[in-house]
Amino acid sequence: MRDRVCERVRKRVDRITLRQSQVDKLYAGLKDLAEERRGKVQERLRLCQLKRDVDDLEQWIAE
Repeated sequence: MRDRVCERVRKRVDRITLRQSQVDKLYAGLKDLAEERRGKVQERLRLCQLKRDVDDLEQWIAE
């Protein structure tokens, strides 16, 4: 009986370990996507700031 209990516990530990590994991989992928998105957002922000600066400069020249 003790052997059966130990075997069940071992199987549960194996399943938990496998699931934890899967979750870790998913989380790493999510972090990569978030980092990529952050970079794109920062690039868009810089472009918007540049456009605003150009608009201000054009307005100043027109005055």
